[in-house]
Amino acid sequence: LSLNEARNIILALTKPMAEIIQVIDNNKKSAESVKKEIALAQGDISNFEKKLRFNGFDIERQHLDYPMTVCAHTDCKEFVYVGFTQVTNTVYPVICHTHCTIKGLPTESTNDARLATCHAFAFNTGLAYKKFIG
Repeated sequence: LSLNEARNIILALTKPMAEIIQVIDNNKKSAESVKKEIALAQGDISNFEKKLRFNGFDIERQHLDYPMTVCAHTDCKEFVYVGFTQVTNTVYPVICHTHCTIKGLPTESTNDARLATCHAFAFNTGLAYKKFIG
């Protein structure tokens, strides 16, 4: 395993790890909320039993058979609320290039200058480069 390959693996795992940490944090907050409800429900056990169902959160990833480039600009992404507690999740509905195969670019990359070589982009001006790459 070369140093560059190790770097690419670490970069590819950054976003999934952050999502997993967010799910764990949301589960922890929900569990704390249930603990508080237990403490407050001193006498009314029947009402409390109805609200006691804690399901937690789960993360679902959809594996693609091919890489694609999506736009992460603020004008091109959406925030959706999921689950019972309406946790915010970022969705990138604008697909710039399906089957994008930029050599050496790890999946789940953002703000990588190598994205400028993708055929979906034509960076004729510095403004376009700044908007999409940063």
